[in-house]
This record gives sequence, structure tokens and C-alpha cells, in this order.
Amino acid sequence: MILAGVRDYMHWWQPLLLLAYVVFWLLAGPYFTQRALRRVDGLPRSRSRLGRCAKVNFLAGGTGLAAAMILGGFFLALAIRWKARTVVLGAVILGPPAMLAMVWAVQSVMLEQPAGTLFKSALRATVPLLVAIAVLGSAAFLPAWYIRHTFAQRAACHRHMVSIRDALATWSRVRPGREPPTLQALVDAGLLKKPSTRCPQRRARDIGYLYVPSLRVPPNSNKVRCCDRAGNHGNVRLVLFNDDRILPVTEDDFARLLALPENAALRELDQADQ
Repeated sequence: MILAGVRDYMHWWQPLLLLAYVVFWLLAGPYFTQRALRRVDGLPRSRSRLGRCAKVNFLAGGTGLAAAMILGGFFLALAIRWKARTVVLGAVILGPPAMLAMVWAVQSVMLEQPAGTLFKSALRATVPLLVAIAVLGSAAFLPAWYIRHTFAQRAACHRHMVSIRDALATWSRVRPGREPPTLQALVDAGLLKKPSTRCPQRRARDIGYLYVPSLRVPPNSNKVRCCDRAGNHGNVRLVLFNDDRILPVTEDDFARLLALPENAALRELDQADQ
């Protein structure tokens, strides 16, 4: 579900967050690098000037960031390929060490110093960049994940409503003139699977949709046969009408539907449910 497609997680604000990170890296990175290098014993002062630190930050930080991105893309591709979201954790675990290793190596080459003397400086220069990645990465991913999760839950709920509609239609053909008293009756008759009787947004497995039989209702009415419970999908309920329409309805519009005479029984059921 979470890795249904990369495009499902792409939104307009994410490039802005990436731009914010690049600006932070280019402007603040040289100061972090300078502060770290000035703590290195025996390093000439000329090699920790701000201009030189800007070059070190650009090349070392850029190489480290590229290594982390390549590693992240590799694990993301594996996660999509294997359909296993936990594989992405490999990038979270190995990305920071890979970035640190590249920053450390490039610093050693550019400053012509033994690698052993520059590990702490590489660590001090890399940690702020990693913290920025973690903060901005969370700001980019978590809202996108929530939107995708909400969409997926609504899509699953719609599939359940379609199953209920089809089960009701089959029941009407087999038992003309009779309506199932409950959704459980459809399950007992083998026409509906138990998971389709509850909204996937609800954690409690014994809580189903609101359902009322719909015999002797005019075809042009707005009779609601089945619907979500309040709060399942925020301010929206998925509604199955008597004419087999399945539509998302806001709570305000749903209240107007409940005010209709043909939905009196559902109105009482909904009030008792809240």
C-alpha cells in the first residue's frame, strides 16, 4: 500500500523543501566545516579559511549527499521491486555512514592530511547536514505518506461498498421481495466476506457500516442503504444509495440526507451510534 507508486508521493511542496536544504547546505555548510577544521591539531590556518571551507563543503558535502541519495534510491527500488516497505530502512541505516565516509575521504584528499586526523572534523561537519536532511525529509515524506494512506483507505472502503452492493443485488435475485436484515446475513449466506462489512479505517474489527433495509422505497428517492460511520474518513462519508450509486458525501450533505423521510430509520441508527 505504501509503495504503490512513486508518483503517489510527489507533491508541489517537496521541491521547495529540497531547495531549502540546498540553500542551507551552501550557506551554513562552510561555517560548520570551518568550525570543525579549526579544531584539528596541526592544520595550517590557511586551510581553514572560509573560502577554502566553502570549496571543501561543496565537494565533500556534495559527494557525501550524492552517495546517500544513490544508496537511498537503490533501497527504494528494491522495496518497490520486492513490495516490502521495511527494505527502505536499509537506506536510513546505511545512508548516514556512507555520507560521513565520503565527506571524510574527500576532506582528507583536499586538505592533504592523514585521514585519521580528520575523522572528528568530518563528523562535526556532517552531523548538521544529516539533521537537516532528517527534518526536511520528514517534512517532505510524512504529509505525503498521510495523504497517500488516506486515499488508499478511501479506495479500500469504496471496494467494500461495491462488494456490499453486489451482494445485495445477488440477494435480491435469489430472494425476491426480501431484504437482508443485517450485513451479517449477507456473510452468513456466503454472499459477502466478513472484512467487507467494516471500514478499513476502523481498528476495531467488530464495527461495521451502518445499514438499513430498503424495501418499498420509490426509485427516485435518496434512500441510503449503507454508509460509513461518523469520523471514518474525516468530514466525508461514503454512501450507498438505493439506486446503487456510491458517492462520497460531506457531513453537512449527509445531515440533509438524514432529514429526508425515507432515511428516518438510518437517522435513528446514526444518532444511536454517536
